[in-house]
Order: sequence, then C-alpha cells, then structure tokens
Amino acid sequence: MARARHIEPFVLVVADHGQKRFTVEGPMTNDIPWNAAVVQAQEQGRQINCSTPGGQARSDVDTAIADYAREFGYTHVAPGSIVPRPRSSQAG
Repeated sequence: MARARHIEPFVLVVADHGQKRFTVEGPMTNDIPWNAAVVQAQEQGRQINCSTPGGQARSDVDTAIADYAREFGYTHVAPGSIVPRPRSSQAG
C-alpha cells in the first residue's frame, strides 16, 4: 500500500517586476493554483513571477518578507494584491 506524501507548508513570493512590489502568500501545500494565476497574468503582458524562498524563509512569512525586501528593494503589499487569491487554494 502506498503511503501518502507529507508536504511541509511553504510560502510563495509573488513579485511584480514592472511595479517593483511583491507579496508573500501562504503558508500553503499546493502552489498549482497560484502558478496558473501567475501564468495568466504573464499572458496578459504583466512582468510577474513567483518563487519559493529557501532556508527559514521557506515556511516563515515574516522572514520571507524581510529577505525579499532586503535583496530586491521592492515594496511589500498585502496578500492577493498582485494576482487574486485562487479559489482552490483555501488551505493555503
């Protein structure tokens, strides 16, 4: 019998490079809906991407915000501000 995989919750940084702003979404265990929302925005010509940070920032929102702001100098905005929160991401 196959064992269910346990996925540790993680955060996702969504960055708008045209506006020089970012948000940190999560923690979550499934970023597929977020990736789809980012791709849709890219197809509309927006310069955005998403990534999962490493180290302590991988699962800690505050660390992810501080690290990204320090590294890129972008402005932090509220979750869901860059792309709308996907409906299927209620767990994260």
